[in-house]
Amino acid sequence: MKFTDKVNLTFANRDCLKKGFHAIKKTDRKYIKARDSRKVEGSVYIEGCVEGGKWDYVVGYAQKAYFIEVHSATSPREIEVVIKKARWLKEWKARTPFRDDNRLYWVAPGRVGFSRNSVQFLRLIKEGISFKGSRMVLS
Repeated sequence: MKFTDKVNLTFANRDCLKKGFHAIKKTDRKYIKARDSRKVEGSVYIEGCVEGGKWDYVVGYAQKAYFIEVHSATSPREIEVVIKKARWLKEWKARTPFRDDNRLYWVAPGRVGFSRNSVQFLRLIKEGISFKGSRMVLS
């Protein structure tokens, strides 16, 4: 099923789907890029379109859905926050056509305050969340 079809079946508000990266807040756009902008199928600001939403965005790129959270990483505590958000996302996705789309990414602007070898970071990996640091390029 195409990204746009999944979005239309998931979100009652047809205004949720935006062209390109237009659903991504201007302050966050500088952290998310596409290798080929012609392959961007659209974006949705989940927190703004789902009551009680806890994850930032889903972006369609090259017939795949990418779930992206832009969140600070200034301390190991932030890992727990992102894990809780991801658990909400997984529960929500299970009731949508996105249930099999498992690309979860954390983009963290600014300083990173934890080691990629820490126990907390390993929990992040176990939860299926890919930490991208300060920039993500969809490819």
